[in-house]
Amino acid sequence: MPKTITKRQTNTSIAEGDLVAAVDLGSNSFHMVVARYVLGQLRIIDRIKEHIYLAEGLDAEKNLSLEAEKRALACLAQFGQRLTYVKPNNLRIVATNTLRKMWHPEVFIEKAERCLGNRIEIIAGREEARLIYLGVAHDKPLKKGNRLVIDIGGGSTEFVIGKGFRVLEKESLQLGCIANIKRFFPDKKLSAIKWQQAKTQISVDMQPFALKFKTHDWKQVFGSSGTIKALSDMAIAKQLSDGTLSLEVLQQLSHEMVGFGSINTIRWPQISTSRCRSIAGGLLTLE
Repeated sequence: MPKTITKRQTNTSIAEGDLVAAVDLGSNSFHMVVARYVLGQLRIIDRIKEHIYLAEGLDAEKNLSLEAEKRALACLAQFGQRLTYVKPNNLRIVATNTLRKMWHPEVFIEKAERCLGNRIEIIAGREEARLIYLGVAHDKPLKKGNRLVIDIGGGSTEFVIGKGFRVLEKESLQLGCIANIKRFFPDKKLSAIKWQQAKTQISVDMQPFALKFKTHDWKQVFGSSGTIKALSDMAIAKQLSDGTLSLEVLQQLSHEMVGFGSINTIRWPQISTSRCRSIAGGLLTLE
């Protein structure tokens, strides 16, 4: 795994009216959020999300294809224009699984930083998990007991148990949407047998930390990724639940998905065409 390209700068103070921004260079999509600090609160003034499918662009030697690089840099150039007026100390740009796996990521990083006009930090999987948990903890009302947070990205999935704002356990596995499709369905063909075989292997991958996690006896479970949100929307659209995802609901969704026969022919009108390209890998992990 490559070392962090640069350490995060520590912000000492934010003045009234300052802009604050965060950029997430994920394996599936790139996100940017810009907010203004007003009366002690952050008010979001700009938000951009683009599906880049960076993980799809990695070949067997972990080199990034020219097509994926072109998509990524075009998006980052757009981000860079929006970040012009954000002070460097009020900005954090992080890259996750695909950049961690990439052979010689510094080549891409150099080009990406020119587009953004700022430094990029490659964070470890467990640091990614910690940040995900804190985002959920700040967004959702605090309740008694522990909570489990799951975030399914393009290249990895993060599992975190915490209480309040304190992280108790965290893990990151190579079980992302795109990673699963490349690993279990390289020919894009779907079948009940292949689906069950993939679930069995994923269960094996989870075993080393599953028992440790179960000792914390969580009372709540939150899914924080776009993939989980899309599956929740599907459950509502098909009147399977109020959006809550139980094992029974996931099994009904996976049965219908396998029935398409191919990743390329999945058509769920309730979610975007771009999301349909990767949704099978996410559903597989969550089930």
